[in-house]
Amino acid sequence: MVEFRNGLVAGLEGISFVEQLSSRFEISTRTVVYGVLGVLAVILIAVCWVGIGQGGSFAAETIEPQVNSQLEQSPTEFDVVATAPAVDVPAPAATQTAVVYVTGAVVTPGLYTLAGDCRVGDAVEAAGGLAPEAASAVVNFAQQLQDGMQIEVFQQIES
Repeated sequence: MVEFRNGLVAGLEGISFVEQLSSRFEISTRTVVYGVLGVLAVILIAVCWVGIGQGGSFAAETIEPQVNSQLEQSPTEFDVVATAPAVDVPAPAATQTAVVYVTGAVVTPGLYTLAGDCRVGDAVEAAGGLAPEAASAVVNFAQQLQDGMQIEVFQQIES
């Protein structure tokens, strides 16, 4: 055990961090090594103390798998399944209007006010359609509009 400790201390004495601290505070490298090891020991003890104080345990916890009993049994034609009565749930009300900014490779860029359930394709059409240099493959025409949205139609890159 003494040989291990001496070997550990000798190994740590060669680290540049330890040598810098030793020369800066004008103390031996062995004293710096013992100080650093002491600080690490105090930190380790504090972490253990807090963990135990919080009710923690360093033992491995066993996690029991939860089994859904309904999945284990295959239903038969005689099983009675209770269902809630069907209720019509109204869909969330769509925004009455959406003001969008269409810019880039369209005929007439600008602000457009459209119905809230419109799509990006409708906004591009409102802006006069795509310009000849438009890169239409990168535009999601099916995306539903949101109020305050900016739709930018990029130009094709010429090679």
